[in-house]
Amino acid sequence: MRRPLLFLLLLGGLFLLAYTPPTLRTLQGPFVTEADAPGPASTSQYTAQILPPVVATGHIQVASGDELVAPEGETILVVHLRAAALEVPVEGIHASLAIGSTHYAAGSFTMPQDTLSPSTLQPGMWLEGSVAFRMAEPDLREAQEVRLLLQTWVDEQFADQLSLRIPTEEIEWQDSHQMPAVGYGGLTG
Repeated sequence: MRRPLLFLLLLGGLFLLAYTPPTLRTLQGPFVTEADAPGPASTSQYTAQILPPVVATGHIQVASGDELVAPEGETILVVHLRAAALEVPVEGIHASLAIGSTHYAAGSFTMPQDTLSPSTLQPGMWLEGSVAFRMAEPDLREAQEVRLLLQTWVDEQFADQLSLRIPTEEIEWQDSHQMPAVGYGGLTG
């Protein structure tokens, strides 16, 4: 008598688990679109593309005239990109970089956050700028690819995230690099 009752309880539990609708918690998180660089690639809210070359350097100069030097054993990866909203303005995007399971924040040292964050993306107009990431040089040299992650500012709930894969053989190594100023780069399309 105990075994059939236990079997029925287990079967009922599996039925409830299988036919229970997903909770809000399981639906949260970014909706990810993956693409190969340079793109362009689009989410439901914006489109973006990398403007070659992707540069690894130990020294960068930013538009304000400041110079940033990576500490010994580290490098700075600079990615030039452009982005535009598709239908309605988007209040900026946040950039990060992933090598395997390790994530790097843009502008993770003395420079301001990534240059596109505070800017509003407009429909039909490219906003161009650069993002810089500081990391251990061996991490970059030993990687097969890096992923540039772009995400809208919605506290990671129901956000659109774009993941652009960049093969490391396409990264250009330079002694020094001048980062361009952020600006609108013309009309999309």
